[in-house]
Amino acid sequence: MITPETYTRHRATADRLIGRYGGAAVLVRIVRGTIDPSQPWIPVTDEEVLTPVSYIETGYQVGLHDGTLIQSGDVLGVMAVPATVTPTVAVDRLRVGGADYLLLDVKPIQPAPGAAVLQFAFQARR
Repeated sequence: MITPETYTRHRATADRLIGRYGGAAVLVRIVRGTIDPSQPWIPVTDEEVLTPVSYIETGYQVGLHDGTLIQSGDVLGVMAVPATVTPTVAVDRLRVGGADYLLLDVKPIQPAPGAAVLQFAFQARR
């Protein structure tokens, strides 16, 4: 049975391993500006919301290779994000070392159905 203490231990272990063997990145979310009705001539500006995350590349599984849904240059891995953030496919980008990768697939990693999300598995492409 998954208890809150088990969840806390799993999360701490996963965060420690990602921190030790992974690296730092930034989750980039573009927030669209809105038009001010009283001043419609002023252009709308978009804002980047940056969230620091840590990630680790896991590599490709057997059978997944260029020519399938995976392309050469794709990044597959696991990222640890703050509990208040949920990465969004095709909207959010992962910035690693100054290069932006579009998130193509994001899946929550949970110890049990209905349990809290520990991290997110992802596939990203430049």
